[in-house]
Amino acid sequence: MSIAIRNYAFEGPFADPVSLNNKSGVYAVLTRASSTDSYTVVDIGESATMCDRVTNHDRQDSWKRCEKPAGLSYAAHYCDEMTRMSVEKTLRAKYNPPCGDR
Repeated sequence: MSIAIRNYAFEGPFADPVSLNNKSGVYAVLTRASSTDSYTVVDIGESATMCDRVTNHDRQDSWKRCEKPAGLSYAAHYCDEMTRMSVEKTLRAKYNPPCGDR
């Protein structure tokens, strides 16, 4: 299963962040009002160990405040360190997610 976020292919979305691999890449926290609605980007970030980062993230409370009725979902774009920093910057500029100012 995959989702396109801008022009990047992300694995997911998954209902549980433990479904993310503990690899380098960019993660997206998503939400939607119902199972038939489009996803809204809640947060975008990057990490060398995505599963660990998302499951222990300091902004989880902020994500919950943005959560719509269908809940939160998580997606991952696996890539190396230089690529992940560039992708994160591009996506944060495009979506201006409500969680996580940088």
